[in-house]
Amino acid sequence: MRKFLRFIGFLLLIIVLGVVILGLVAPKDFGVERTVMVDAPTTVVEKQMLLYQNFPNWSPWQHLDSNMKSEVVGPEMTPGTKYVWAGNDDVGSGEMVIKEATPGEIKYEMNFKEPWESHADGYWRVEADGDGKTKAIWGFTTHASFPWNGLMMVMGMEKMLAKDFDKGLANLKAVAEKKAKEGPEAEFTITETQFPGHTYASIRKTIAIQDAAMMKFFDESYQALGKNAGNRIAGPASCLAYNWDEKSQTADLAPAFPINGTDPVPGADMVTVAPSKALMTVMNGDYKNMMNAHDAMGAHIAKNNITPKLVIEEYIKRPGEEKDTAKWVTNIYYLID
Repeated sequence: MRKFLRFIGFLLLIIVLGVVILGLVAPKDFGVERTVMVDAPTTVVEKQMLLYQNFPNWSPWQHLDSNMKSEVVGPEMTPGTKYVWAGNDDVGSGEMVIKEATPGEIKYEMNFKEPWESHADGYWRVEADGDGKTKAIWGFTTHASFPWNGLMMVMGMEKMLAKDFDKGLANLKAVAEKKAKEGPEAEFTITETQFPGHTYASIRKTIAIQDAAMMKFFDESYQALGKNAGNRIAGPASCLAYNWDEKSQTADLAPAFPINGTDPVPGADMVTVAPSKALMTVMNGDYKNMMNAHDAMGAHIAKNNITPKLVIEEYIKRPGEEKDTAKWVTNIYYLID
């Protein structure tokens, strides 16, 4: 037994010395970048790859723990927003925090908490590649000080990550190509209806398409309108959308309340929307899915050669009234006549 223990001790010493020696010559910075070509439009790939809410759809680690819990904390595509996860020993726990978000790319910091603490930087990027195809890129860099850099070399971390990234990107390719074939309309029921018409008290502004800025503008506007319109409010909080410009990343929007009467409301723009034929869909759940609903409407009107006059969202159940995001309800109307 003593000889065996000596052998084990000697073997461990050799391994430790090997790691230390390797750490003296091994690089301290490690990086992996993998790509995949996806036969789907860039907009489809962006939604799957760049929105944290969709990461479980293609994560190479999701299958390691069917009971893994994950949560998106904060508005999508916004610096500071986190994807937080916790699971079994195979997936551990940690968070990915967005550092930068630009059209087509997010850069994030990954902070592992369990089974041990470590930090790394990563990025997801999508690039149009012509003929309706998209290149999806997943990159990762980290710094390991001596002697941990030697241990990473022994473990073959770069090869392990490359294998995982390839698997994740293959999952992404399958999901995005399936979504592209189904089309955005598959997720929503669109019906033709009669919009009854209302007089609205609104506050209109052209604002940058950025979740935090829009949320602040809407919150402040609803507070002001609610205070000044008072008991004249005759329906749910709404938004009149006059224009949404992806190129300039701006939107012409007006948070609004339908009101009784046509007398002016202090500090508000009074807008009368006449009864009109409209296309309508209902979005249930978190506003993170709002863009998908509008994409479905956009595909429908393009297919049927329709030109909408005005877009109206009605927030039937919304933040402040209902804490459970799954119970939020939004009616979306595209006025067409």
